[in-house]
Amino acid sequence: MDLSGIRLLGRRRILTRKAPNSSNRASPSLKPIISYSSHAPLQSMLSFGTITNITTHSYTLLGLQEENSTSVLPTASSAEHLPLDTCFLEEPEVRRASLIALDKCVLLAARLPPANLLLDITLAHSGPVGREPSTLYIDLVRALTALLKIEEYLFDDETLMLYEATATRLLQETSVLVDNVLSLPSTSRGLTNLILSALRRISLFIALEETRAQPVFMTLTDTIFRQMLSFSSIVDFETFDLPPDSRDGSAPCCTNWGLFAQNFLGAATYLKDHRPTVSLEALPVTLKLWFHLPSSPLVKDVAPGRIQPVLIAAGELVYPRLFKAASHTIFDDLFRELGEDAVANRLREDLDDEKMQDYELAKVLEVLLYFLQSSALQSRFFTAGICSSAVAALQRQRLTGSMEWLSHVWNWVQFIITHLMLQRIYVPEMCLPAEETLRNLSSSSVVEFVEYGIVFLLPQAKISPISLSNVIDHLKRLVTATRVATHGTNGKLRVSKSQAFTLFRQDLRRYWVHGLLALEALPPCEDQAPLKNLQESWRTLGVIAGLNEAREREQFEKNGNFALPSRCSSKQCPRHVKKSSGRLRPCKGCGEVAYCSRKCQVQHWQEGGHKLICKRRVKSN
Repeated sequence: MDLSGIRLLGRRRILTRKAPNSSNRASPSLKPIISYSSHAPLQSMLSFGTITNITTHSYTLLGLQEENSTSVLPTASSAEHLPLDTCFLEEPEVRRASLIALDKCVLLAARLPPANLLLDITLAHSGPVGREPSTLYIDLVRALTALLKIEEYLFDDETLMLYEATATRLLQETSVLVDNVLSLPSTSRGLTNLILSALRRISLFIALEETRAQPVFMTLTDTIFRQMLSFSSIVDFETFDLPPDSRDGSAPCCTNWGLFAQNFLGAATYLKDHRPTVSLEALPVTLKLWFHLPSSPLVKDVAPGRIQPVLIAAGELVYPRLFKAASHTIFDDLFRELGEDAVANRLREDLDDEKMQDYELAKVLEVLLYFLQSSALQSRFFTAGICSSAVAALQRQRLTGSMEWLSHVWNWVQFIITHLMLQRIYVPEMCLPAEETLRNLSSSSVVEFVEYGIVFLLPQAKISPISLSNVIDHLKRLVTATRVATHGTNGKLRVSKSQAFTLFRQDLRRYWVHGLLALEALPPCEDQAPLKNLQESWRTLGVIAGLNEAREREQFEKNGNFALPSRCSSKQCPRHVKKSSGRLRPCKGCGEVAYCSRKCQVQHWQEGGHKLICKRRVKSN
């Protein structure tokens, strides 16, 4: 090994290279990384200048203990908070600390007993090397954790080679533990989890930061990922956060599932960009983590968005062409295992989460799109409230999110709704009665969603008029199909007795004229055809729904630019002269008057003369 970059000073080894951010860091004279997987045993390699005497001060600095001291068994949580604070250290001291931590890891790895000794040990059992096997592994975890805090100072040939050889040695032992994971005692499971997690974080950090080291450390990361994949067979997804082992208060947690989840997803997220099939291999575990993680703060506070990219990558492989998906996929099997209703509710929880906005919300909607390729979830899109939650998420984005992401969120919601309408209208095995689909759309505020795009986003050129026209054209087909289904094909234009049609018509009245005025106010542009098509589609939708444009415009102006009165229509009600603070309910017959209560509606019908007026309106329509 070339030790030209290292000199010995008494009992300490100090790097003479410059700081990591200096020009010397990426010197072209540095040698490429060498894999030690086929080289001599690690012990023989360590004969070159390895430091065996490290001062007590350095151990304290790293949160480690001297070799002959009593080791304190760390818990899974304390391992993340060792007493190492480099903020108050000069840079040479931090570099020195990194080498001390690496030395400790190398020495412990060289002296590590075979992992099979951990298969049935207890804390009272002493190993053949004079120290308890688990204690040596625990010391190693502490050294690795200390190394995590100063890993940026590992970027030279010698230290990278030392770390790679150490990691390879450790993975040979953890593979034994993982192969026997079902029979491991809780202490050994915890140690395995901590070692794999620490190795994953360091290896992935180096792979991301050091281009020259990427192939070797990507291979290490892949090995770690596959061991964690096997380790997942004992993950208790339903009770994700477990208390410390009750047999011994000093023992590590049975397994820190949050730590496992963070590192498993971190490895999968990185590897999927280089080896796409990794996302499919990780899908069963990732989906279960997504399903059970809401009770843990990990997803929302520590690693938001990490789960979604893996699910999306898997969806892209399973459904390479949307709308032409396979009839049965791994998603269907997993949804059936978890329960389709429970998965639908979990999707709604993501959409309703106030923390989900901007990038995170866009990713949640993208996951939803791939999940909805499953016919089981498509049938629950409206009935489980997913559509309503998606529209509400758009409103939340408008109020509290970034304007830059608003159009992205709107387009995802539009794409999902359009896709669902396409399935319901044109795919034979997915078709529902038009009346039921229209009722679902009305109850999900889809008309309000379209009107918001016309009035607020289109004038700012945030969305395309073509995407708006697509939604409206599908709505027109549904409305037409509902009219034909409810009163025949004799051509008579009268208000349908269908409840779904009536509800949709009343909903459209609230927004129709406002949308027409917004479209008419748009400035001219080079390509007017898409805008004209959109304006005509929006106008035709109202006509098909039985609305009279002249009367609706008159009513809109009369009510102060609102389609419905803002005061109760019953003259006996105090809210007839005072604007109502609550929601007014329109008359289901004509839709031109509104009431604050059932009592006011009955009074106006029987005593206020609305009975005759309403019947004339219905007849004229």
